Amino acid sequence: MQVAPGSLRAPALCCACSVNHSPTPCRPAGPPSPRSVKGVTKNYRVYTWSGMETKAFGGVYYEIRKKVVGKGTEILGAWYSFWPALILSYGTVKWAEDYHHREQLKHRD
Repeated sequence: MQVAPGSLRAPALCCACSVNHSPTPCRPAGPPSPRSVKGVTKNYRVYTWSGMETKAFGGVYYEIRKKVVGKGTEILGAWYSFWPALILSYGTVKWAEDYHHREQLKHRD
């Protein structure tokens, strides 16, 4: 779209993309009509919480998350303190049993 030289009017934009390219728009300016969109479900309900429900149950998700994160921290803490000691002591006992078994086999000959 051309504007006459010396004119103070800005050229009209062809669509919502703010590019002045042709008289035919590249896409409609507003949101698409629900009738033109395939797969739209009609007559569905959106449930929201009232103010009283938000006051009563709003902190539940925070508390659940706090408990889950706390349990994860507890398990990781056990991993870094309890499990190495358990594995080390189990390995020591297993080595001693094998050593004793080998010593018993030496005396058999």
